[in-house]
Amino acid sequence: MQNHQNNQVATSTPITVPQDETKTMLQQLLQGQQLQGKALNQVTTEINTRMNHMFRDLSTKYDNVASHMRQMDIQIAQTAESVN
Repeated sequence: MQNHQNNQVATSTPITVPQDETKTMLQQLLQGQQLQGKALNQVTTEINTRMNHMFRDLSTKYDNVASHMRQMDIQIAQTAESVN
C-alpha cells in the first residue's frame, strides 16, 4: 500500500508596509551605512598613518645602512692603498 498525501502550495501575499514606515526604515539604513562609513574611514586613516610612520622609519634605516656602506667602501679603499 502506498500513502498519498495532499501537498498544498502556500501562497504568500506581499507584505504591505506603510510609506512612513518604509521611509523610517530607509533612513535608519542610511544612518547605519553612514556610521559604518565613518568607522571605515577612521580605520583607514589609522592604517595609513601607521604605514607612513613605518615607511619613514624604514627609509631612515635604509639611509643609515647606505651611509655606513659608503663609509666601509672608503675604508676598504684606503686600506688597499696603504697596503700597496
